[in-house]
Amino acid sequence: MSPRGLILCIEDEEVLRRLIAAELRDAGYEVCEAADGASGLRIASERRPDLVLCDIAMPGADGYDVLSSLRSNHPELVDVPFVFLSAFADRKDVIAGKKLGADDYLTKPVDFEIMHATIEARLRQVAQIRAADEHDRRRARQHFDELLENARRQSFAAGTEALNRLSVGIVLLGDDRNVMFANRAAQDIAHQKDAVLMRHGRLATALPQHASRLDGLVRSVIDPSAAEGAEADQVASIPRLSGARPLLALGISLRGSGADVSSSGGPAALILLSDPERRAPLEPTAISRLYGLTLAEARLAQRLAAGERLDEITLDLGISRNTAVTHLKRVFQKTHTERQSELVALLVAGPLALGSFGPPT
Repeated sequence: MSPRGLILCIEDEEVLRRLIAAELRDAGYEVCEAADGASGLRIASERRPDLVLCDIAMPGADGYDVLSSLRSNHPELVDVPFVFLSAFADRKDVIAGKKLGADDYLTKPVDFEIMHATIEARLRQVAQIRAADEHDRRRARQHFDELLENARRQSFAAGTEALNRLSVGIVLLGDDRNVMFANRAAQDIAHQKDAVLMRHGRLATALPQHASRLDGLVRSVIDPSAAEGAEADQVASIPRLSGARPLLALGISLRGSGADVSSSGGPAALILLSDPERRAPLEPTAISRLYGLTLAEARLAQRLAAGERLDEITLDLGISRNTAVTHLKRVFQKTHTERQSELVALLVAGPLALGSFGPPT
């Protein structure tokens, strides 16, 4: 298309139409010609001209019919200037055309200088209007984006503040295993440097000889399909420098089924850090009432949630391993879980007690 624009000339007088088209082409416009109203409407819908020159008195669909159809049936052409060509220029004809949406009139015989001035003025006016509309649209989009970003920030601030009020540590990891967010409980645990700490933006163990436990956990939840022994790796007991009870770390993958959540820049995994020295675990009686367990089953579940191994629990409770396994199967059934990591997640992350972490001072 010519840089100056595309002009549609609808004129049933062939000699005049070709003279107008040649004059416009010499001036640098691209021109489409139509010998009647029906073909003019078809070309207009197919080519979307920048301006229409149209005769009024034509057989079949006259100029008024063409203008009325364009304005009524082609909303995409509503801002295209429409200029009538007419041998009649009395007042009532002009008024009739203006009411239908005509932008201007050129009388026959056509004065080409006036025609050029009229076309240039109308195209310049449309360009200015479109530029102003585009400017308004850009400002509207910018305003909407600002409102959306503010809403996201407010939502994130509200969400993180809610997470900060939980006594369990919550850490969000990106696909590169870097820490994207850690609530105040997790930061407090890390600052103690007793079991888990943050080094160079990543989770690490205070005791290097136990790094494989945390690394295996993180690896299994960042890329579950590549992890071996995922059942064992999704929960880890992290020993402490101080010799206090181990920190319990539970990993949860945030990857959707069949989709990589991290590809959108969001977190790929969530790590729960449960410190038995900081948060009083649920009592067996409370677990029993919540999930319909017997006291024996609730005691076993509570000890597992505290990070103890099954052999330690059986020894301390004075029960056989077979009895403990039987209790565990019933616990799975009653809590609608299928494996130990899910049970631990339920007991640690389900009834999360609000900690003593108030708003930042």
